[in-house]
Amino acid sequence: MQQYIGFNLNKNEYMIPILKVREIITMPSITILPQLPSYIKGITNLRGAVIPIVNLKSLLNAGNGKETEKTVIVVSAGKITFGLIVDGITGVVKVDESNIEPPEKL
Repeated sequence: MQQYIGFNLNKNEYMIPILKVREIITMPSITILPQLPSYIKGITNLRGAVIPIVNLKSLLNAGNGKETEKTVIVVSAGKITFGLIVDGITGVVKVDESNIEPPEKL
């Protein structure tokens, strides 16, 4: 059994392994930099560490024109730390790994 944090993006629910999540914060002040990819909203200073903030709606082409995001999940993947903008957190769930299906191929 592995624990996951569920979050909403538009009207869909997604999950990320809880061991990858460093913390969950409200939307920080973001500094916009020129020439960043469209899915990078900017950077923020999180207790002395500068991290990029990723807009998942832009990355997944799931934007609906409204900016309702107020929550950022700070994720650590190896030496990389970044923030993911989401609509909200749904909770923590325990999932048996044998029940996880691979993603559909495009």
